[in-house]
Amino acid sequence: MVRILLLIVLGFGALTSLAGGLAMALGSWLGPEKLGLPVEAQVPLEYLNGSPFSSFVVPGLLLALIVGGLHVAAFVAMLRRHRLAGLLTAAAGYSILVWIFVK
Repeated sequence: MVRILLLIVLGFGALTSLAGGLAMALGSWLGPEKLGLPVEAQVPLEYLNGSPFSSFVVPGLLLALIVGGLHVAAFVAMLRRHRLAGLLTAAAGYSILVWIFVK
Protein backbone atom coordinates (compact mmCIF):
# COMPACT_ATOMS: atom_id res chain seq x y z
CA MET A 1 0.00 0.00 0.00
CA VAL A 2 2.84 2.40 0.87
CA ARG A 3 4.54 1.63 -2.45
CA ILE A 4 1.37 2.48 -4.38
CA LEU A 5 0.97 5.76 -2.51
CA LEU A 6 4.61 6.64 -3.19
CA LEU A 7 4.13 5.89 -6.88
CA ILE A 8 1.09 8.18 -6.98
CA VAL A 9 2.90 11.01 -5.19
CA LEU A 10 6.06 10.61 -7.29
CA GLY A 11 4.04 10.48 -10.52
CA PHE A 12 2.09 13.59 -9.57
CA GLY A 13 5.30 15.40 -8.58
CA ALA A 14 6.97 14.40 -11.84
CA LEU A 15 4.07 15.52 -14.02
CA THR A 16 3.53 18.84 -12.28
CA SER A 17 7.25 19.67 -12.05
CA LEU A 18 7.84 18.89 -15.71
CA ALA A 19 4.72 20.72 -16.88
CA GLY A 20 5.24 23.72 -14.60
CA GLY A 21 8.93 24.02 -15.38
CA LEU A 22 8.40 23.80 -19.11
CA ALA A 23 5.52 26.28 -18.95
CA MET A 24 7.71 28.71 -16.98
CA ALA A 25 10.69 28.35 -19.31
CA LEU A 26 8.83 28.36 -22.61
CA GLY A 27 6.33 30.98 -21.47
CA SER A 28 9.15 33.30 -20.51
CA TRP A 29 11.13 32.58 -23.66
CA LEU A 30 8.38 32.51 -26.29
CA GLY A 31 5.59 34.36 -24.53
CA PRO A 32 2.33 32.86 -23.28
CA GLU A 33 0.34 33.74 -26.40
CA LYS A 34 2.54 31.48 -28.58
CA LEU A 35 1.86 28.60 -26.20
CA GLY A 36 -1.88 29.17 -26.32
CA LEU A 37 -1.98 30.45 -22.75
CA PRO A 38 -3.80 33.58 -21.63
CA VAL A 39 -1.60 36.62 -20.99
CA GLU A 40 -2.72 36.52 -17.35
CA ALA A 41 -0.91 33.17 -16.99
CA GLN A 42 2.46 34.89 -17.32
CA VAL A 43 4.16 35.33 -13.96
CA PRO A 44 5.25 38.95 -13.39
CA LEU A 45 9.00 39.54 -13.66
CA GLU A 46 8.82 41.52 -10.41
CA TYR A 47 8.77 38.15 -8.63
CA LEU A 48 12.41 37.78 -9.64
CA ASN A 49 13.55 40.99 -7.91
CA GLY A 50 16.47 40.20 -5.63
CA SER A 51 17.25 36.94 -7.42
CA PRO A 52 20.13 36.22 -9.82
CA PHE A 53 17.67 35.58 -12.67
CA SER A 54 16.34 38.08 -15.19
CA SER A 55 13.68 35.74 -16.63
CA PHE A 56 11.95 32.49 -15.75
CA VAL A 57 13.84 30.41 -18.33
CA VAL A 58 16.56 29.12 -15.98
CA PRO A 59 14.27 28.57 -12.95
CA GLY A 60 11.81 26.76 -15.21
CA LEU A 61 14.51 24.51 -16.59
CA LEU A 62 15.80 23.81 -13.06
CA LEU A 63 12.30 22.86 -11.95
CA ALA A 64 11.69 20.62 -14.95
CA LEU A 65 15.10 18.96 -15.19
CA ILE A 66 16.22 18.62 -11.59
CA VAL A 67 13.01 18.36 -9.58
CA GLY A 68 10.99 16.68 -12.33
CA GLY A 69 13.91 14.49 -13.37
CA LEU A 70 14.47 13.24 -9.83
CA HIS A 71 10.77 12.47 -9.46
CA VAL A 72 10.77 10.54 -12.74
CA ALA A 73 13.90 8.60 -11.72
CA ALA A 74 12.41 7.79 -8.31
CA PHE A 75 9.11 6.75 -9.92
CA VAL A 76 10.83 4.38 -12.35
CA ALA A 77 13.07 2.95 -9.61
CA MET A 78 10.08 2.40 -7.32
CA LEU A 79 8.10 0.82 -10.16
CA ARG A 80 10.95 -1.60 -10.90
CA ARG A 81 11.65 -2.20 -7.20
CA HIS A 82 15.25 -1.10 -7.69
CA ARG A 83 17.52 -1.14 -4.65
CA LEU A 84 18.07 2.63 -4.94
CA ALA A 85 14.35 3.45 -4.98
CA GLY A 86 14.33 4.64 -1.38
CA LEU A 87 17.35 6.88 -1.89
CA LEU A 88 15.92 8.37 -5.09
CA THR A 89 12.56 8.93 -3.42
CA ALA A 90 14.24 10.78 -0.56
CA ALA A 91 16.27 12.85 -3.04
CA ALA A 92 13.09 13.73 -4.94
CA GLY A 93 11.39 14.77 -1.73
CA TYR A 94 14.34 16.91 -0.67
CA SER A 95 14.56 18.49 -4.12
CA ILE A 96 10.99 19.75 -3.91
CA LEU A 97 11.62 21.03 -0.37
CA VAL A 98 14.69 22.94 -1.56
CA TRP A 99 12.72 24.29 -4.51
CA ILE A 100 9.95 25.57 -2.20
CA PHE A 101 12.34 27.07 0.37
CA VAL A 102 14.49 28.84 -2.25
CA LYS A 103 11.49 30.05 -4.20
